[in-house]
Amino acid sequence: QNWEGIYCTRRLNPGRSAEMVDHVVVGHHGQLHYAEALKMKQVIGLAGGIAMVSGTMIGSGIFMSPQFVLACVGSPGASLLIWALSGAVALFAVLSYTELGTILPESGGKFIYILKIYGSFPAFFAAVTFILLVKPFSIAAMSISIAEYAMAPFYFGCQPP
Repeated sequence: QNWEGIYCTRRLNPGRSAEMVDHVVVGHHGQLHYAEALKMKQVIGLAGGIAMVSGTMIGSGIFMSPQFVLACVGSPGASLLIWALSGAVALFAVLSYTELGTILPESGGKFIYILKIYGSFPAFFAAVTFILLVKPFSIAAMSISIAEYAMAPFYFGCQPP
């Protein structure tokens, strides 16, 4: 029987962010060669999870939206009310995703939720829409926001181009 190939064993380092992976390479005549590699663990802890969620939620929109909302509404009290209502809607969305995450503990996020609830075609359509529209446009919005704030010190008294 031919056992030639590469076989992996893992050694976890407790309290570390990396794990050692032993690669056992079996040669032509059954000789064993050992090689060791360092690989990052694919684990998000509590602090990393909080940082990721808060960074995603706050994002750059917090710097772009308040001026627009205040200009359209005209009243600081009404704009605060709009922000509070938007926060309540976001809270309900987070609670819904939390419930889905506990019911369907699989990796894949929104795609898995849509796949399990509505089927393969809506899940495919949602994935393609996210990849081709949602993600690129959100990156473009963040880029515009960063560019406006980076250029603002160079244009005193007027909007950057």
